[in-house]
Amino acid sequence: MIQRYRTAPLDRAALIRTVCTLAGLLGLLVLVYMIHQLAPPIMLLDAPLVILPALAYAGTPEGYAVDAHAVYIERRAMRTLRIPLSRLKAVHPLPRPAVDGALRLFGTGGLFGWAGRYRFRGLGAVSMHATNLDRLILIERRRGRPLLISPVDSDAFLSGVRRQFETIEVTARHG
Repeated sequence: MIQRYRTAPLDRAALIRTVCTLAGLLGLLVLVYMIHQLAPPIMLLDAPLVILPALAYAGTPEGYAVDAHAVYIERRAMRTLRIPLSRLKAVHPLPRPAVDGALRLFGTGGLFGWAGRYRFRGLGAVSMHATNLDRLILIERRRGRPLLISPVDSDAFLSGVRRQFETIEVTARHG
C-alpha cells in the first residue's frame, strides 16, 4: 500500500523569491511588449521569460510517497522520481544550519521551492526536491548523490519509511 505525504509549504525565503521573481518577469514581459512596437524582433525575448519559470514550476515537488518498494518524489509536471528502498543507506532530518552557505550548481534558487543540484559543506553534491528549508529530510543512497526533500510532517514520513523498510537506518528528529 502506498503512503502519500504532502510537501511543506514554501518557506519565507522561497515565497519572497517566487513573488519577486514573478513580479520582475511580468514587468519585463510588459516592457518587451511595449518595445516590440518599435522593434518586432524583440518579442523573441519573451520565450525565456515564460519558459524558465514554467520549467521551475513543473519540477516543483507536489508530494512524496512510500510503498514497499520505493520512495517517490512526485513533481507537478515532470516525471515522478523513484528511489528503490534497496538503494537507501539512511534517511534522517537535516537541520536548517546544515544548508547555510550552499552553492547552487543547477536549478531553482527558491523559485517555487528548492530544486536542482546543490553543493553543501560536509555533504558534497546533493539533489534537492524541497519547498521548505526548515523541514528537510536527507535521503542518503548507497550509490548516487543524496536527496533532500521537505514533507510537511517529517516524523510521519520517517515512520512511513521505517514501516516499509526496517533494514535501513532511519533516525528520528531530535528536539
